[in-house]
Amino acid sequence: MREFLDRLASKDPVPGGGSVAALSGVLASCLGLMVCNLSDIQNEKLENLRKDLEELIKKDEDAFNGVIAAYKSKNKELKKEALKKASIVPLKTSEKSLEVLRELREIVEKGKKSAITDIGVAALLADSGIKGAILNIKINTKYIKDEVFVREIEEKYRKIEKEGEELKKEILSIVEESL
Repeated sequence: MREFLDRLASKDPVPGGGSVAALSGVLASCLGLMVCNLSDIQNEKLENLRKDLEELIKKDEDAFNGVIAAYKSKNKELKKEALKKASIVPLKTSEKSLEVLRELREIVEKGKKSAITDIGVAALLADSGIKGAILNIKINTKYIKDEVFVREIEEKYRKIEKEGEELKKEILSIVEESL
């Protein structure tokens, strides 16, 4: 963790916001798992989401490094493909973070009430994972000329963002009511 944080604080552009968005999803899933463990709730899906999001931290770095390499090569086709990949990876991060929120919505009802604020923090982190990933999608699609690809990815992230916002509000409302 220390190495990651030191790299993040350096002048190197990777890891960057996309990796941190995925890390937010990882942290959200871990807090959800902690509450599950405290509450004797089995949740294999959250464990799988944690692993998926951990992989997306590295995949985001790789995608951005691909963009840098493509721009250095001056090859237009490589640039196009690199930007698409750099848009798809954060889309997956936003999808997985939304799935974490869905799981948290279930746990907030069943988990120990003494740990309910942990679910609230997890919901905020998952929402950050979604919104941070979407910002990265937007910056990459800005330079993609393939209008069909851009429109499709925009439709997907808008749905994710809308559902995520609704789930976050529901979870936080339940948390607040219990305090």
